[in-house]
This record gives sequence, C-alpha cells and structure tokens, in this order.
Amino acid sequence: MWNETFKKMQMTVNKDFSSSGKDLQHNLNMWNETFKKMQMTVNKDKTKVMVLGKEEEHINIEIDGQILEQVNTFKYLGVQIDSQGRGNIEVEARIDQTVKLYHSLNRSFLNQREISKKTKMSVYKSVYRPTLTFGRLK
Repeated sequence: MWNETFKKMQMTVNKDFSSSGKDLQHNLNMWNETFKKMQMTVNKDKTKVMVLGKEEEHINIEIDGQILEQVNTFKYLGVQIDSQGRGNIEVEARIDQTVKLYHSLNRSFLNQREISKKTKMSVYKSVYRPTLTFGRLK
C-alpha cells in the first residue's frame, strides 16, 4: 500500500505541486490525509509556505485548521533559498559566516606573530575554505 500511495503522491509533485494557493491546499490536504492513514503526521511548526517568483503575494495555507507560516527565505538541506529564486542569498550567508569566523580567530590567534605562515595557511585551508565552500566546517 505504501509504495502505491507514495507513487501517486510523487506523480502529483512531479506534475506540478501547485500553480496556485488552491492547488497547494488541495495537494497538502491529500498528503496529510495519506500520512494520517499511515499513522504519520506533518509537523505544522516546521512546515512553511513560500510563494516563488511572485511579488509579495500572501496566501493562507493550513493543515488541520492551523495556518502555516509564510516565509520569504527558507533553509533546506543547508541551502538558503528565497522567494525570488536568487541564489546569492546563500553566498552572502557563507561570506557573513566566514567574516565572523575570521574576526573571532583574528583576535585570539591569527594576529600573533609567533604563529607561522604555514600554520595560518593550514587554518585557512581547514577552517575558512570549507566555510565559504560548504557553509560550515567539515
């Protein structure tokens, strides 16, 4: 039963999850009812709504009578996305994170003359580069 139900739900997502608030509400209701049948629940506090590519459109989407929070940015699997489809928000977040890291290490570590250039380069390669590249330390 699970595989068949999941395939139907996946087809809905692949086709076009929602081109309007009404479609989104219908599809979300379908998912929610299917999950209930399988004794699963949708976490209403973690579930967010974001309208993509439109100017400041507000829609009310709900699960079991609770209106979901609508957001303009959302972090999913470590990647920050925004409602206008711009990717630079993630790059800016990584740069900000790296600058904060630099300032915290500079005061206590990097500005000391006793520390060799080799050690400082090692810190750069193991701390700064992964933060810029992946948004976090490895």
